[in-house]
Amino acid sequence: MPVEIDPLILKGRNALEAEDIDAAGNAVREAEKSLGESDPQVLHLRGLIAWMEGDHERAGGFLLQASDAGPTDATIYLD
Repeated sequence: MPVEIDPLILKGRNALEAEDIDAAGNAVREAEKSLGESDPQVLHLRGLIAWMEGDHERAGGFLLQASDAGPTDATIYLD
């Protein structure tokens, strides 16, 4: 059964694809309020945003936290 992606997370991912980091940041802040800071989807999106901003060390930290949180979402992975 596929995991449903929170609409705010999807909004953030779509903003990143459009290279709109500000909109992605707004979406992740909204998602933190509803899902919590330690939600794997929130951590993953924070990592993607940090990567787009060029802060690769911070991005790696968020992505590792997302992975360690034991997500069931197959789109959260490290390659």
